[in-house]
Amino acid sequence: MAEQKSNDELKYSVQEHRNEIEHLKNTLIGLNDKLSVFNDLTSDVNQHKKMLKDNENARAKLQDHIVETSKKIDEDTTQHKNYQTTLINENDDLKRQMQNLKQEMSRQQQQHVDEQQRQ
Repeated sequence: MAEQKSNDELKYSVQEHRNEIEHLKNTLIGLNDKLSVFNDLTSDVNQHKKMLKDNENARAKLQDHIVETSKKIDEDTTQHKNYQTTLINENDDLKRQMQNLKQEMSRQQQQHVDEQQRQ
């Protein structure tokens, strides 16, 4: 009977160990799943950091391009304004010349008329 009791205790102990091993297996599987999720999240974070860095670099390049373009536009605007001023001055000079020519032609015509009348 003592042998039977000892045998039963051994079977019970073996079953407890099996249950403990099964529990530890389940715990290990759960931890592996959590590690997999953690690794995925870490990968996502690293990917987002890289995207953020790339976007910041692209933004900086765009900002530089905008500044360069703005400077070029300012230079072009200044050149166009100077050219416009030159054209306006030339037009004004041509208007004065035309006005002077008209006055001279009118004076000559008047002189011719006056000469015609004297004769």
